[in-house]
Amino acid sequence: MLMDRSSHWFSRIRRSFQRFVVSTSREEGSLVVAIAVIAILGMFGAAFATQSLGDLHYSSLIQEQAQARAQAEGGLNAALWQLDHLTPGKAASLVTNPQFSGGSSHPSPAASYSYTATFKGSYFSILSTGKSYGISYTLHARAEPETNFPFAIFGKDSLTLNGSASTTSITGILGTEGSLKCDGNGNYGDAQFMPKSSSASSDSESSSKNGGPGCNPEPLPTPYDPHQPVSSCQNSSSSGDVPSTPCLPSEYFLCPSSSSSNTGEQVITGAIMPGVYYCTGSVVFSGNVSVVNESTVNQGEAQIFIFPSGSQVPNLTFESAGKDNPIAINTQGSNPAQLQIYMAGNGSISIGRHTSSNNSSASASGSPSSSGKSSVVINAMLWAPDATMTINSPLSWSGSLIVGSFTMEGTPKLSVTYKAPLTPGPLVSWGLSDFYTVPQS
Repeated sequence: MLMDRSSHWFSRIRRSFQRFVVSTSREEGSLVVAIAVIAILGMFGAAFATQSLGDLHYSSLIQEQAQARAQAEGGLNAALWQLDHLTPGKAASLVTNPQFSGGSSHPSPAASYSYTATFKGSYFSILSTGKSYGISYTLHARAEPETNFPFAIFGKDSLTLNGSASTTSITGILGTEGSLKCDGNGNYGDAQFMPKSSSASSDSESSSKNGGPGCNPEPLPTPYDPHQPVSSCQNSSSSGDVPSTPCLPSEYFLCPSSSSSNTGEQVITGAIMPGVYYCTGSVVFSGNVSVVNESTVNQGEAQIFIFPSGSQVPNLTFESAGKDNPIAINTQGSNPAQLQIYMAGNGSISIGRHTSSNNSSASASGSPSSSGKSSVVINAMLWAPDATMTINSPLSWSGSLIVGSFTMEGTPKLSVTYKAPLTPGPLVSWGLSDFYTVPQS
């Protein structure tokens, strides 16, 4: 009986041990699985963390590069601001010192820029570098003056020159959207003839330019279609025009005429103040006319707008005050933009007409007659894109002539000199082109 009890207890101990062994094996297996899962999750987590850190670093680089580019664009704007404030003295000094530079007023590691503008004769080449935390970005741009008056002479419909080498001298760009005829043997200096390539004809076998045969026409680089000035800037659509359409501001003075002829022409003579003027009907510039040197008024410029009077188409005449007396218009300064004349309508422009002091012989048509030995010197900008201008008497013009048709008849002594300005003002703005990113070395 004692043996039976011992066997019974032994069996119970063995069964308990077996159950313990089985339970322990199961727990160890679960632990191994848990450790394996944790290891796998850890590897995925490490990979995700590495990827996240890489993405974060890449995002930071992209952000810094964008900041550097924005700084470079800011440098271009700063260079353009300097060009907008280019003084005549600074413009003149570019001949000997053709470069200026600048940079951020408060540079920091996070944001800074520097720029250099180099004058290339007729345009500026600008390099601007922006930086942000060691990332550099460099931009190049070409800045050219954009003006309503790029030409020395522009005949919208036609340009005809009949001159001789001894009497004709033209310096500047000549252009037309119509027919170009150079029938004479004129001395055209460094003139560039730019007719519209699709429609212009050149009848120029016997004329010369730079010692070469003919007018040497070249296509207009960009379309140029000047429109008549309008009497209100508020309703003007000039923003879409190339070039922009001149418009009369809301504030202006009446025509600065000192008297009227017996045919109703407004006669301008003597000194006039800078400002914007509104004239109706035909206008005569008689004898000596000067613009008072007062830069604080309308930037020192006299802008004269001439519009039709009812159904009467205006004409423009430059005349001497007496036989053999000179005509001197705005000759006291060197800036033709000091006197700007804008005329609407398809009237005529005459130069050299002589009348008596009371204008009793003035004709309504404005047809010219010989002015004897009188000299005609005019320093002005003329915008009359539908008017007809015929030259058959001596003329020395410094400035731009934008007309509908320009004709030089016979062999008058004609001298026209004009190059588009670099100094800012209502005539000049800056256009950017050749815009690209400069690779980092």
